[in-house]
Amino acid sequence: MKSKDNFNKPYGLLINLSPCPLGVDLNPKFSWILDSSKKNDHQTAYRIIISDNKQKINSNHGNIWDSGIVASSESSNIFYAGDELLPDKTYYWKVCTFDKDSEQSEFSEPQKFTTLIKEWKAKPIWCDNNADMVFIRKEFEISKEVESAIASVFASSTETARQYVFDFRVNGKFISQGPVKPHKNKHFYNTYDITDELTKGMNCIGSLLFTRKDKVYMCQLTITYTDGTVERIGTDKTWLAMDAKDVFGMTRSIGTVLYFYPSEDINANLYPFGFDKAGFHNESFTHAIEKEFDHQLYPVYTTKVDRFYKHAQSVVKLGENEYFIDIGKEVIGGLKLCIEVPKAYANQTIRIIFGEELEEENQVRYKMRTTNTYEEFWTLKEGYQEIENFGMKAFRYVNIQNCPMQLTTKNIMGVAYRQHYDANDSFFESSNSLLNDIYDFVKYSITVTSQDLYVDSQTRERKNYEGDAYINQLSQYALMRNFTLPRFSIEDLVYCPTWPFEYKQMTIMMALNDYLHTGDKGLLEAHYDMLKTKVVDGNNDPDNYFDETLGLVFNTTKNNSENANLVDWPMSERDNYDFSNAYYNTVTNAFHYKAYGDLAQIAEVLGIYEDASKYSKYAERIKESMYKHLIDEDIGLFVDGLDKDGIRLTHMSQHANIFPLALGIVKDYETIERIVKFIDERGMCTSVYGAHFVLAACYQANAGQTALNLMISRKLRSWYHLIYELNATVCPEAWDPANKPNMTYSHPWSSAPANALAYGMFGIKPTKPGFKTFDIKLQPGNLEYAKIKVPTIKGHIEVEYNLNIFTDSETEVCVNAKIPVNTTAKVFIPCKKENPEVLLNGIETGFEYENGYVAVDNVGSGKHYIVVKS
Repeated sequence: MKSKDNFNKPYGLLINLSPCPLGVDLNPKFSWILDSSKKNDHQTAYRIIISDNKQKINSNHGNIWDSGIVASSESSNIFYAGDELLPDKTYYWKVCTFDKDSEQSEFSEPQKFTTLIKEWKAKPIWCDNNADMVFIRKEFEISKEVESAIASVFASSTETARQYVFDFRVNGKFISQGPVKPHKNKHFYNTYDITDELTKGMNCIGSLLFTRKDKVYMCQLTITYTDGTVERIGTDKTWLAMDAKDVFGMTRSIGTVLYFYPSEDINANLYPFGFDKAGFHNESFTHAIEKEFDHQLYPVYTTKVDRFYKHAQSVVKLGENEYFIDIGKEVIGGLKLCIEVPKAYANQTIRIIFGEELEEENQVRYKMRTTNTYEEFWTLKEGYQEIENFGMKAFRYVNIQNCPMQLTTKNIMGVAYRQHYDANDSFFESSNSLLNDIYDFVKYSITVTSQDLYVDSQTRERKNYEGDAYINQLSQYALMRNFTLPRFSIEDLVYCPTWPFEYKQMTIMMALNDYLHTGDKGLLEAHYDMLKTKVVDGNNDPDNYFDETLGLVFNTTKNNSENANLVDWPMSERDNYDFSNAYYNTVTNAFHYKAYGDLAQIAEVLGIYEDASKYSKYAERIKESMYKHLIDEDIGLFVDGLDKDGIRLTHMSQHANIFPLALGIVKDYETIERIVKFIDERGMCTSVYGAHFVLAACYQANAGQTALNLMISRKLRSWYHLIYELNATVCPEAWDPANKPNMTYSHPWSSAPANALAYGMFGIKPTKPGFKTFDIKLQPGNLEYAKIKVPTIKGHIEVEYNLNIFTDSETEVCVNAKIPVNTTAKVFIPCKKENPEVLLNGIETGFEYENGYVAVDNVGSGKHYIVVKS
């Protein structure tokens, strides 16, 4: 056995890409991170064991499956190969690995996993009067020692409120909320490990629920005892329910025309405090009724949403009984008030208004730009009470009026509803303080907006859009080792597409991103036939088709309707794009080029070579035709498109040029140089959404200085303006309300710097699926120093550089890189001379010189120091 100093136990265990594998299918796939301090180390073999109880797994006895020693370098997405697993059962697994010298590691810490439910004991239930908002509870007794307790919970429908239906509690503790919206008619249930919440004696499950449709709730608790026996407790008519209408008022909505969720006018006198604890009694609870629900249920595989409490940053008393509260940063969630009310103020009703911004100093804008109205009235009872929202709002600021009790930062909290993440998964630091602030801004934005599905914002629409999801996916990969939320959101978009024409092609782009980052082709296999429908493929639709004569995609669909071109949003940010005349739209064709190319790669991965050839030819045809028909011959830039007669338009927007460059069409040096100059001269001419592609275009062109200038700009269209002039703490929907008066301040599609720094400035990109090999390509511009940490399925990549400019002709770039075990990097370092001195770990090394870069290949795992002197 190796010493711990050199070869430690594997960690970062995943099943089906999830770090919390509950409710998995019966053919799971296993992944792990290797831990070794050896340079250039790699795995030569592994051994997986699976047990059905803690005692056996802790003694390294794989009574369910022992893979034996398998000679393999693979550490991601290893298929289970034992006897068939049983449904609705708890298992444990661990893995040990063998390094390049065939020496064995310790076994990893065990990871618990559970399998999906095939047959439900639980019955759908609801309150007997079919109320919209209800409390449900069940007490049960435990008399033996529990090894594992798993709760599987479902409710319907999420449709009318565009949010979860239930919160789930055990013995007074909040566990999570759900379910996520269905993928069309595919409904999902949540699975929770509540082992640590149960005690011997009486226990209680409690849920608060809201929906205006279907109105069903199911919960099945599977308890495995240490003696090997199993007990299942499921919802039925013995469970108790209470109409919550009078508790919450429910006379107004905080929603928009797109959804209804009631303002929570909470009456603490009527609230059944303690309903989720054993021993509670309230005559308003009566037996639930059993209902019918015919849909098959599937386990959701994303990480559960939890609640994170943040004390207010400041509380200002404005006058008699009135307060202004600043949570400090925007949260997506609710408010919690902990307060002692003397008898004299029993039944006092306080007014609470919430908002993302201020009308004026200390006055909250609660009638929001998004048309949400965040206003509630809470009636307090005598004595101590803790009152907390159930529904979801996006806010930073709060005014509380008519409150004679003292409010402080200690008794008011913002509550963020989000997934857990490891803050140490990523970091960035540089010699530019503004850039550091921008990174912190986008990192917090992705963190706080990570609920159970990507959405544009939880304010106005609560809808998953491809354009938003594409940027969100790349930013999340750059910040968090979270692969399930992006994948689940992609699967939603496969079956629930939105209206913009080019957004549909982004689903293909996201699907390939998923494969490249995870190495798992399961999503591609499951949805390939649907992905093919996201491109026009010689069809006969008169409104959008591939014109074989011109070799371009044609689209006549009008603005803002199904299959209409988007180009950018809002419309005011299109840089005067000749939208109405661009029947052969340059941006649309750029996306189709990219989608055809990605679809060809996907078909190749799946072994569908005829399709691969076909889609590759479509991509090449579009590229050739764009060069032939869409570039102005005199100026050498792309125009906005061709008119319906195939006549080239004259207007050249920034969009018509950045999208072809960002999406890989433009390869020749002269056109690249012209487009970069065009960006340099004009600055940012797109929306916050388009900004992602501007930065991507710059890095695609090796124009790191241009990208850096745009990121640290202090003009209106800048992240400086968002942070320091709009005082946003989460990425907003637009650069400024002047550009989009109904904008949100909780819209992560403006998070481009998160992925631009990782994949652009540091050029960290997989070159083989699952980061088996990857590039590091530095584009620092004149930024003297920076370091970054980026998570991958194989482990974390860390890169640090110092740029030393001694004279115009003498420079030195020093790079520290930490490469995960079982991966190999190719490191590109900018250099003006073709014959510099290059040192790897203090020893002169061979290199290639490629287009202004020194390329050091086959850099294996461990810490490496590279110096390029020129």
